[in-house]
Amino acid sequence: MLLRKMFRDMKWNKMQFLSIFLLAFLGVFVYAGVGGEVAGIRKVRNAYNKETNLADAWIYGEDFTKEDLQAIKDLSDITQAQRRLYLTAVGEGEKKPLIHFYFQEDNEISKPKVVKGDPFDPTDGNRVWLDERFAESNQLNIGDDYTFDIEGNTFTLEIGGLFYSSEYTYYTNDDAMIPDFSKVGIAYASYMAFPIQSFASSMGMDMTDGLEQSKEQVETLLPFTQIVITTEVSDVDTLEKQVDDVLDGGYSYFITRESVPGVNQLRDEMKQHESMMIIFSVAFVGIAILAIITTMNRMVNNQRTQIGTMKALGMKKRKIVWHYLSYGLWLSAGGAALGLIIGPISLPRLFIPSMSSGYTLPEWRGGYSVDFFVVAAVAVVACTVTTYFSCRKVLAVNPAETLRPAAPKTGKRCIFEKLPFWNKLSFSVQYNLRDLSRGKIRCLMGFAGTLCCMALLVCSASMYDSFAHMQNWLYTDIQNFDNRVEIKKEANREDVEALCTELNGEMIMEDSVIIKVKDQKKTLAFTATEGKNLYRLTDKQLKVQQIGGSDFALTMKTAKAMGIEEGDEIQWHLIDGEVWKTATVTIINRMPIGTGITTTRDVVEEAGYDFKPSYIATDASASSIQSDSVKKIFTKDEVLDAWDQSMEAMNILVVILIIVAVLLALLILYNLGLLAYAEREKELATLKVVGFQAAKLRKMLLIQNTWLSILGIIAGTPAGLLMVQYMVDIMGDSFDMKATISLSSFLLCAGGTLLVSVFVSMLFSGKLKKLDMVSSLKGME
Repeated sequence: MLLRKMFRDMKWNKMQFLSIFLLAFLGVFVYAGVGGEVAGIRKVRNAYNKETNLADAWIYGEDFTKEDLQAIKDLSDITQAQRRLYLTAVGEGEKKPLIHFYFQEDNEISKPKVVKGDPFDPTDGNRVWLDERFAESNQLNIGDDYTFDIEGNTFTLEIGGLFYSSEYTYYTNDDAMIPDFSKVGIAYASYMAFPIQSFASSMGMDMTDGLEQSKEQVETLLPFTQIVITTEVSDVDTLEKQVDDVLDGGYSYFITRESVPGVNQLRDEMKQHESMMIIFSVAFVGIAILAIITTMNRMVNNQRTQIGTMKALGMKKRKIVWHYLSYGLWLSAGGAALGLIIGPISLPRLFIPSMSSGYTLPEWRGGYSVDFFVVAAVAVVACTVTTYFSCRKVLAVNPAETLRPAAPKTGKRCIFEKLPFWNKLSFSVQYNLRDLSRGKIRCLMGFAGTLCCMALLVCSASMYDSFAHMQNWLYTDIQNFDNRVEIKKEANREDVEALCTELNGEMIMEDSVIIKVKDQKKTLAFTATEGKNLYRLTDKQLKVQQIGGSDFALTMKTAKAMGIEEGDEIQWHLIDGEVWKTATVTIINRMPIGTGITTTRDVVEEAGYDFKPSYIATDASASSIQSDSVKKIFTKDEVLDAWDQSMEAMNILVVILIIVAVLLALLILYNLGLLAYAEREKELATLKVVGFQAAKLRKMLLIQNTWLSILGIIAGTPAGLLMVQYMVDIMGDSFDMKATISLSSFLLCAGGTLLVSVFVSMLFSGKLKKLDMVSSLKGME
């Protein structure tokens, strides 16, 4: 009997209960859907790291000997250690792709995961293994010959296999945010494949004896620049002191997984997705709870006599309580169950295509986590407990009282009636202010609905505007030039300077630097300019500043993390140096992507380093640039096109947020309208009796919705901006962006929120016209 009653009640109040069901569904759907993507990627990534034995730390230096390697292996906290040489090469073809080339002595740590061809052989001096995405983009196959150029030394190797590297889940070409795999790749080869004779000859060594390249010869001349290690120690950074002691300072720098962009970029992206799913899930479940409070309060009060009858007939209180608890329990449980099923199989499929365009994993799939079921259970319990607290007052009344209609609430002046200008307000305004005072929970729900709608719309618009601003910030305010002319490492200095003068450009040097403040060390990007205003800085307020003289700028996030202020002294040296230099930080600057030091050519040369330009910044036409010193040219149009491609995933997210915002507002405001109409049906009928037309009543109801919408817009704007800023801040120090929204975007968001509110109000026009005054007022007899 009670089950049939529950279904009948749900039929009569279908829209209110449907909204509760959908809100519970959306809360779990978003959490389990986005969480399914995160769980699946993490599971694949962890298995990938384990299979390839990804290094825990990287030690960089100029030339590690066998004795250095053995000293590292002898440390008790080191599980494994391996030497290798890392160089950047230029591949064959018109695009002149950048190749991250590793010459391996062994294959125990950070092993390539070979997916096609023969397993990697660290003793094979005739073949090379290329990363699968680079080979596919350049239509390379196993058995093909491929030519590399390392600082003017060319050599050709046969392709022995294709692989994925766990060190490079994210890698890109130069300044592009999303990789063009035809222009950047990874190569692994035996150290025996290194063209040692050609290399030695280019360095001025006498190799005229004609001896065949031997293992001993290679080991003697080959400069191993890295030692990779694995360890069981949880805090890997603590090992640097031990490494420093056994190598007697004979290394450049020591980094862990957390400092390797190819490893941590995907991790930071997953953190952002996690924050999104938590924020949205809490919002949906919170609004579902508000919907339950308003719906169940109204229904239980309307069924007061039915409850009294059931009690009078001897039905136990526990059974009646369970009956009303079932409304919240089964609706939320049904929505949560549906969200658990659909979320992990739908949302990952939406996000993974865009994720796989920028990140590289051997497999992409969604997954499940115990957390999904915990969150679903918490949502169901929260809705059920809320249902109980919404009903307990009426259920506690004895049968004799519940059989009689509830006594009307004692009328009292609302707080608004104490306003000095109350009597000057129109009847419509007075009526709505009184109603707001009486229906606090209902009004809170309406406010929350418009707030969430506005916050989601602002979040989507702010993401779009902020990335557009970031593009302008990076490629107009900072990089104030049209073309980036990459220079070959072996290029003659005089020729480069002559080319720079011809192009009316500015030479820019890029390198890596280690800075030290007290006991803190950090490896950062290093940029040195000539101060010609083609490469500029932006301060903390994003005002453009020209760099020159002895300026030494440090990015804001790094400065904040290390406690550095303008005027402080820090120690530094380039990655290939060992002698610490002292500099005074003159500018704390901000950059949208990356962290590091920016200074001038004068500072570099005064510190005793050669100024080695990496590229020339110029506004000259790319077609007019002809020189043997040029490696390749990146035009501004190419860079902006790559940027637009990288924004595809964000555009999908923006569309999803807009759809969710509109649906959420429609659900909440329509449910609110139904509740408000039901609660005020007798009042509205009375007003019609005394002569109010339906149009006048519709206008009165629209006033209240408009007030709540305006309040929601005011509160939702900063809430949406905070959501964006929070997602940016958790992405790490290498990403700096200020959440912004343009006036036009704000007006569109506010207008959209108001439009939804007005649309919902108009849906009740028919109800007002069809309102039966006789039947509505009959219950008052």
